[in-house]
Amino acid sequence: MSATHDQPAPFPRRRTRSVSLVLGLCLAVAGTALSGTAAWAQKGPSTNDAGEREAVEFDQSALRFDAGLQATVDTLTAQDGLEPDESFVLAAAHFLRGIEIAFQSRYRHGVTNSITAIAVMRLGLPPNPQPEPFTGAVIETLFLDLETHMDAARDVLATIDDDASFSVPLDLASLWLDVNADGTAQPGENLLQLTGAVFGGRQARGALEQMAGQLIVDFDQSDAAWLNAYTHLISGTGDLVLALQPADIIDAVFADGAELDALHQGRLEGWMADGPRTVDTVLSWILVLEQTPDADHTRSARENMLAMIASNRIFWERVGAETDNGREWIPAPQQSSALPVAFPGEVGPQWLAILDDLEALLEGEVLAPHWRLGGMDGSHGINIRTFLENPQSMDLLGLIHGRGVLFAVEEGPIISTANWQAFQSLVGRQGGFFPFLLN
Repeated sequence: MSATHDQPAPFPRRRTRSVSLVLGLCLAVAGTALSGTAAWAQKGPSTNDAGEREAVEFDQSALRFDAGLQATVDTLTAQDGLEPDESFVLAAAHFLRGIEIAFQSRYRHGVTNSITAIAVMRLGLPPNPQPEPFTGAVIETLFLDLETHMDAARDVLATIDDDASFSVPLDLASLWLDVNADGTAQPGENLLQLTGAVFGGRQARGALEQMAGQLIVDFDQSDAAWLNAYTHLISGTGDLVLALQPADIIDAVFADGAELDALHQGRLEGWMADGPRTVDTVLSWILVLEQTPDADHTRSARENMLAMIASNRIFWERVGAETDNGREWIPAPQQSSALPVAFPGEVGPQWLAILDDLEALLEGEVLAPHWRLGGMDGSHGINIRTFLENPQSMDLLGLIHGRGVLFAVEEGPIISTANWQAFQSLVGRQGGFFPFLLN
């Protein structure tokens, strides 16, 4: 996270690995979200001789993202009787607008470094030389606003019939994030630049840079299920953050830290320069974890993750039934991807196997390991369903010790890592990119 000494950030630059984080990440799988935004330009609505609106007919060429996301949302929301392709564009605009607003909030308050695997916080942003004061409420408001846009996207996707047939060619190279909210595309705001870090190899990143002029993908009914799955992933991740209600504690700890810093007349140098901020951050999250999580949010997180898995299965079922071979977003073995990344033929079945494992974990059919219970070789583990359905205080030392998870410990099979290891072996150097893409 990027922040001046006057505007401390709420997270350390290095990821803290704790039992609680592992438990959270096992729900989010990759804990990331597609980041990119800016609206695609489209043909305006045509009218007949009677002045009545006809269905929007998109140009045969790819739609671009030049007009601004909010303008696209406003235009399509004002229209009645949207065709399936228009509904998909509107849902995607809601989704991306939510990401854009989250990025704008991060930029406005100087939270610009990549700080964690949590959705919309993973990607680094251009630095803000004059950030506004940061408060803990920024984190909570960010995820509440994000949830509103994910709900809106799902509402629109629900209007698309399961048997609808459409194709929307979108030029992803025209995507840019209006990170600083000035209405103009600036250097560093391009989607490919912002997401380049998740592509696991230089060859893939180089190919994307060469395609910066045009990267057209034909989105269809299958991808509507993929988008629905992604909205649930982001909502579920946000639920886990909101369940911890971090705002008041972050504010109190950083206020006390600022008071202590004011007593020091000199300037800290070397490794100690970032020390106060790091210590403030660590203490904030230790204290946050001591609270009892809000059960409504933890239960909602579990429901969203299960819904993500269900939508993912629909996506792969639809992809497997496709007979065309266009510019695919995520291809079946018999298809080609528009992205400059090789998709192994078994990537779909292997990812579904991982989702099967995740579903079993969320349903309590398999248990999460704990070192004190024998780890992966133990006969007892943590029931994640119990952990989320009836959460208790997550004191950090209690989690590490085992006392903090004792309420959810039971005897049963421990989740296997075999499918995850097989997936990592399959995708090789793109081991970070594929979870990011597949959700």
